[in-house]
Amino acid sequence: SIGWTSLIISIWLLGAIQLISIGVVGEYIGKIFIEVKKRPPYAIDIDLYTERLGVSTFAEESLLTKEEFN
Repeated sequence: SIGWTSLIISIWLLGAIQLISIGVVGEYIGKIFIEVKKRPPYAIDIDLYTERLGVSTFAEESLLTKEEFN
């Protein structure tokens, strides 16, 4: 029974260090994953400048061409 407490405490301490390390590595991997996707931080729903000028967007042109073929 001698030394049992120190053994359990050392196992818990090493387990806690491992869990913290895995959490830190997970944060870095998550940030790398977000960066690799190359998505913009926001999306523009309506561009008022091109609508004011009457310029059609590429999406509108592609919809028109798809409707012509159907």
